Amino acid sequence: MKKIFLLLLLFSSFLFAEINECKNDVYFANGIDINEDDAKRSIQKIYKTFEITNPKTYNSIANWDIVYNHTHGIAIDLYESMLQKIYEDAPGDSLVPFLWNIGEIFGYLDYTFKGVVERVAKKVPKEAVKEYAAKAAKNLAKKAVVVYNKHGRHFTEEQIELMFNEVFDYLIDQAINSYVTKTEEEIMAQENADVAGHIAKYKKSIIDGHGVIIVAHSQGNLFINRAYNELGVFSDIRNDAWMKKYIRAIGVATPANNILGSNSPYLTI
Repeated sequence: MKKIFLLLLLFSSFLFAEINECKNDVYFANGIDINEDDAKRSIQKIYKTFEITNPKTYNSIANWDIVYNHTHGIAIDLYESMLQKIYEDAPGDSLVPFLWNIGEIFGYLDYTFKGVVERVAKKVPKEAVKEYAAKAAKNLAKKAVVVYNKHGRHFTEEQIELMFNEVFDYLIDQAINSYVTKTEEEIMAQENADVAGHIAKYKKSIIDGHGVIIVAHSQGNLFINRAYNELGVFSDIRNDAWMKKYIRAIGVATPANNILGSNSPYLTI
């Protein structure tokens, strides 16, 4: 019993080691369609710039690393981002309320997007996929024109249909060129693994006594938000929520409606 007590005492002292907030680890969270080598080159550019222009800040960083979000090609990454937005936003909280999370319109857009991806994955001929998307764009425009104009977006139904057609055409071309074969379950499985990788690195930094600073670009912001929110939720032995106060982020071109929680301070560039 005494041995178990000593082990728990040692473990607790290690877990709640003093955090030196003047010594930080910086992580880069990549956006869509970025391979791991390019993500590594991005963090290298960041720390080389700091080394030259701000040596004092550079010397306060213990480690520079990436928290990599795997790419499935631009079309699937965009689809994954849309799924992340669905799960992240409560109705009415989105950055673009005239489109996202507007009941029937958003549900139809989600249904259409999934239909496009599924047809590409099944290698349906491009012309047939575009025909499906064109019909969807026409129906979507009929539903969306009321919402757009309600929020001061004075578009005609034809203009909205054209916009959706252009978006769908672009995504279909990209998806087919990327040889899309991923199901939603496969995409989510990889996302879950990536988020777990984020959490593991952040926890290690904090247990090592360092603060965490994340520079997130584009879709990377959706990943860091989820990782941050899941700290302390799926704990194994202990509650890790206390670590949140040692994590800060800089969001670049973020599609999210918050950075590290709605009440957290944040900087967008």
